[in-house]
Amino acid sequence: MTVCTLTSKGQLVLPVSLRRKLNLTKGTRLAVTERAGEIVIRPVTDAYIDSLCGCLEAQDGDASATEDLLREHARDARRDGSPA
Repeated sequence: MTVCTLTSKGQLVLPVSLRRKLNLTKGTRLAVTERAGEIVIRPVTDAYIDSLCGCLEAQDGDASATEDLLREHARDARRDGSPA
């Protein structure tokens, strides 16, 4: 286990050994999520993006996220009096 310190600006330096092992270089984008009280940091790679495919699909007859957004947009447009 490696211990890192968070700076006053919320920055974290990953140890060089870990960066080399995971091939993390300058400009590598990292996805940061919280799961069960833990911070999970994953490099944003093609494999990571592929793993997200379908995660927003409708479940058991629910409307899709796109349909929900379109309905919300139309509702907001009607409220504001602007065209949808």
